[in-house]
Amino acid sequence: MKLNGTMMKTVGSLVSKARVNSPTICLVGGLVCLGAGAYFWHQAGRHIDEKLDESKEQIDNLKAMKEAGEYEDVETGETVEFTVEEYKKELTHAYVATSIETIKLYGPAVLCTVGAGVCFVTGNQILAKRLAGMTAAYSAAQKAYMRYRKNVIEDLGDDADKKYLLGLNGKYQEKYYDTKIDEKTGEVINIGKAKTREFDVVSDVKDWRQASPYAVETSKCAGMTKDYQYNIMWLSSLEENVNTRLGWKGYVTLYEVYEMLGCLNNITSEAEKMAHQVGWVKGYGDGDVRFNLVMVPTTCYIADGVAGNLSEVGLIDFNCIGSIWDKI
Repeated sequence: MKLNGTMMKTVGSLVSKARVNSPTICLVGGLVCLGAGAYFWHQAGRHIDEKLDESKEQIDNLKAMKEAGEYEDVETGETVEFTVEEYKKELTHAYVATSIETIKLYGPAVLCTVGAGVCFVTGNQILAKRLAGMTAAYSAAQKAYMRYRKNVIEDLGDDADKKYLLGLNGKYQEKYYDTKIDEKTGEVINIGKAKTREFDVVSDVKDWRQASPYAVETSKCAGMTKDYQYNIMWLSSLEENVNTRLGWKGYVTLYEVYEMLGCLNNITSEAEKMAHQVGWVKGYGDGDVRFNLVMVPTTCYIADGVAGNLSEVGLIDFNCIGSIWDKI
């Protein structure tokens, strides 16, 4: 009983692995069948002329015997009458035999080629079903996430949503003074005692894209400079360009936007794979493409030459509608 149970578990495990890897198995099987088919087509091509020549010779002999009306028996050496009925019968046998030989030659090649097609189509269907399931799961997760954010905003306010969204996990205190302008000199002067104010900041982060799976750091975009006004104009120009593309093309992937920003070499492989699947489709979501520039306060970087000082990291977030291939 124990042996049977172990065998059942082993068989079950193999079946499960085969189902999981079925697209790969279909691909490999299709390639093997395609290779075998090419071999059999080549072999059939080499021998078909020989078979056809034999058939032609046999048919020519039958026609000669028909015209003569007789033939010589090989075993007895006697002359035997050859009637029209016998000619038709033997001719039919010759054609049938030729057809059978042709099927024998090309049958394996055809079967292998058809098998390759079946493997490729089956593998594609499996992947299509899995993609549809993943798309549905992603859409459900995205809806749940947006409901969660809405509930946070309603219960705790926008500040709490921003804190959780951007991962503001630390505090930063700085001193400041109330100021006034000197009427005589026009200079700004401090008045009173120093006061302290506190900011929510990112004090420890592993991935700046935690605020959004679509966001990318401005520092990773090839076209960004130190001139803030220029950056705003450049991003606005790209945003307009992408919206024009959305208008005539009907859809735009996030990968295309990353490419325009020049950040493909600075993002993770996971982000790159995801970018091929998400984006915008005309008539869905907000109806247009938006580049949302978010400045995240942080003490993770060295600012003004001092570690731990307050600085900002720019993130470009996007209003992607999520997976697009089921909406095109």
